[in-house]
Amino acid sequence: MTPQAREELIALVLDGRPGPLDIATLTRAIAEDADLLRLLRQHLIISEVASQMTAPERSADSFIAGMWQRHLTERDAHVYTARVMSRIRQEGSRRGRAARSFALEIAGMSAAALLLVGLMSLTMRSVAERIPMDRTAQKGSEEAVPRLMDHHLAASDQRRSLE
Repeated sequence: MTPQAREELIALVLDGRPGPLDIATLTRAIAEDADLLRLLRQHLIISEVASQMTAPERSADSFIAGMWQRHLTERDAHVYTARVMSRIRQEGSRRGRAARSFALEIAGMSAAALLLVGLMSLTMRSVAERIPMDRTAQKGSEEAVPRLMDHHLAASDQRRSLE
């Protein structure tokens, strides 16, 4: 391989546009000539340094700023993680308190409803005992129903007859 062909292959690698055939050729040439590997390494180092000097995003200042940013992020990560975990615990305990409060409200409403139904039942039983039964209903019959209107009508008939 001619020195000019070697330089062209190295230039293709440094420009970042080598084809599969060029890479295969360069690999065979490096296997045959150890000097070519040393030359390729030198060119890669020179290319890297030149890139750091000419590209602002690859400058030493950018690198140092990025390292400081990573350091601060990692340092603050512990604080951030502790703060997030504290919020998660608070949210969990708040939800637990809300669930317990809701359960107590339901239990209180249920107890009030049972008390109300019991009082209504006692009141209705007490009223039913005071209201006379329909005279036409047979004794012991399950169809004996209080007839409040009949009672009022009978009372008003008695008043008329007395007058």
